[in-house]
Amino acid sequence: MMLLSRNGLALVTAAVALIGGCASAAPPTASRTESVATASHQARSASPAGSVSTARPVQSTAPVWTDLEFPGDGAGLASVSDLILTDDPWLAVGSLRANLCRDAAVWTASPGEGWVLDTNVMRFGLDHELPCSDNDLDQRILAVERFGEGYAALGTEGPGPVRSTLWLSDDGSSWGVYDGADRGLDGVAYGLSERDGLLVAAGTALDGAVPRVWWSMDGERWQGADLPGVDAPATAAMGITATSDGFVAVGSRDLEGDTDPVVWTSPDGRAWQRAQEQGLAEPGDQNIFDVVEAATGLMAVGTSALDDDWDAAVWTSETGRRWQRVPHDEAVLGGSGIVTMSSVASDGSTLIAVGGEGVPRTTTKVGSSRPRIWTSADGLSWDSIALDEALGSEPVIGLYRVFVLGDRLLLLGSRGSGAPDTIQDDVSVLWEGSLDAVLGPSP
Repeated sequence: MMLLSRNGLALVTAAVALIGGCASAAPPTASRTESVATASHQARSASPAGSVSTARPVQSTAPVWTDLEFPGDGAGLASVSDLILTDDPWLAVGSLRANLCRDAAVWTASPGEGWVLDTNVMRFGLDHELPCSDNDLDQRILAVERFGEGYAALGTEGPGPVRSTLWLSDDGSSWGVYDGADRGLDGVAYGLSERDGLLVAAGTALDGAVPRVWWSMDGERWQGADLPGVDAPATAAMGITATSDGFVAVGSRDLEGDTDPVVWTSPDGRAWQRAQEQGLAEPGDQNIFDVVEAATGLMAVGTSALDDDWDAAVWTSETGRRWQRVPHDEAVLGGSGIVTMSSVASDGSTLIAVGGEGVPRTTTKVGSSRPRIWTSADGLSWDSIALDEALGSEPVIGLYRVFVLGDRLLLLGSRGSGAPDTIQDDVSVLWEGSLDAVLGPSP
């Protein structure tokens, strides 16, 4: 979910990258930045939300984590944008980065085992030793969704003007690639979700000026419409999630130098209404990166900045049409660096969010992050703990997504690919741990 039904890294890295190259940022896409937002695929990866009880407090800074790195097989560094973890095998999509080139990529893995790169999806193939300019190749998959017995994936392709690209597969291993404009995708989709057999994507027009949604019953032919209520030229929809009442799309707008979240809701994926501005528009900059449906309503997480003080932020809503910001708690949501909540999920009784406190990039290495986990029973009061070295000795660049699968907790992020003092790039990693080891036994 790029926003995040279960779908969407695009939103997270897209917005975080705008914060100024902090630790959680990912390389830019052709028009904005590559998700890792979208919002999230909570619907297809997280356990259904049940009645809220007392949250299980985070009890361990060093549970046993298994790290599953995404291989590049010598063709480049893996940059994962979206995941489906409810199928066997698991499926991941994104791109391989080599110098300034990117090629679309798909990985599969048996649950809990190592990822395997599917080289059949690589459209051109990269030679890591050849010089590569930004005019040679830029193809990436931004979002993927299960529908029926098959899969649909959306992304972009260059060089030249950015073009929307559609991938379709009956089995997750053999893929067809199509020009998005020929199929009705007249824009760039950053988030993708499914409900009752309807695929719905959220993104922008190709010029990036108008937020749009598209829908399809078969994945092959799409219809689109502009999202309503746009009152600023720089407004974008970056993620979408399916809920029990329909769909929620999130994005951002730049107005008079400030960035504010924008939320839209729809009962059917076709007719949309913008949420009230009150509760979302505040002084400074705010971004929503993910949304999850819990027993008490919708919970959104992201970041807020005022006078260059960046803190994690949480919003709540019963229906998605009116939102309220949770009062700031500096001890839990603040820090000395850029603090971001990137993704949120639920295990039925406890809300679990991930993110980190970022250290900005330098000219010689990417930024690193102190990864964090937050927990809450109601979305209003939160506990937090830094994972520090729990995810390994190599520097963590950022945590972008959290998934709850039964008794397991999975974290998608990236870590540095070189020596700590000369880190030049990062590679995507999925960390897997025991939910009880992190949160304590269920009450």
